Amino acid sequence: YPSLNGVVTSNLTEAEFQKEKPWLGGQIYDWASKARRWHRIEAPTSGRIVALEDRSKLFFSRTHVVFDNGASVTFPAPVGETQQALSGGKPFTSPVGSAFKKGEIMFQGTVDGGDLVLVDKISYHFRKPVRGEVFVFDTLGLERKIGNFSSGKTGDQAKATHYIKRLCGVPGDTLRIDSPHLYVNGKIATEKGIANVFRLNNLGLEGGHGYSYARGGDTEIFNSESTLTLSAQAPQGMREYAALGDNSGNSLDSRYWGTAKEFNLVGPALFSLWPFTSGHWGFIK
Repeated sequence: YPSLNGVVTSNLTEAEFQKEKPWLGGQIYDWASKARRWHRIEAPTSGRIVALEDRSKLFFSRTHVVFDNGASVTFPAPVGETQQALSGGKPFTSPVGSAFKKGEIMFQGTVDGGDLVLVDKISYHFRKPVRGEVFVFDTLGLERKIGNFSSGKTGDQAKATHYIKRLCGVPGDTLRIDSPHLYVNGKIATEKGIANVFRLNNLGLEGGHGYSYARGGDTEIFNSESTLTLSAQAPQGMREYAALGDNSGNSLDSRYWGTAKEFNLVGPALFSLWPFTSGHWGFIK
């Protein structure tokens, strides 16, 4: 758990890197089975980091780390994960302003790719979305709201055109969080996928677990008293749904930007195709 993984970086000391890095054949196996790559990235110049620029294309996440003299080095991960990796693995810490000497190791460790998912684009034409299932939706019409949260650990998510989250509210529902629990229409949600989250550690919160509150201003569910009500009486295509991430502490979701409309929905996530050893391979629950 969580149900699916995004890109994950792991910092290693020199001793750990030398001990754990496999030979070439082992690295190929790591990539094929775990989507894991081993990297040692050195500073191309002496200077300070002034910017992290997203250069992702298609399925490949890339970040340009730019120095004050214009030189740059490419990091094989989204901006948020690059930021954490260059800050020694500490979340919510920016490396901008950090100084390096030419040839100094900026990062050494592993970069694990996220899960590759097969989406069922047919089912929602024949049945209603079901609370508790994992689903995919686009961000059409949500760009401005989501764009307000373009910094910090959730910043990479703000640039996405499609999200995959757990469907936690359907039209007519009212949602409230009393951490770690999610309440739907005044009762603790009982759907298995949602209930499993109550027992999770929130990686983005020190000592936290389960569902957490949104951080920052202009959010929807920011304390135990705030609620999110989903419109059922709306024109076709405009009925509202709530999407929450299983890893609540690191998820940019309906707690922040509100509801996804019916026309945004793509379909339920059906099958995790790869990597095979993530613990998520198979039908998505």
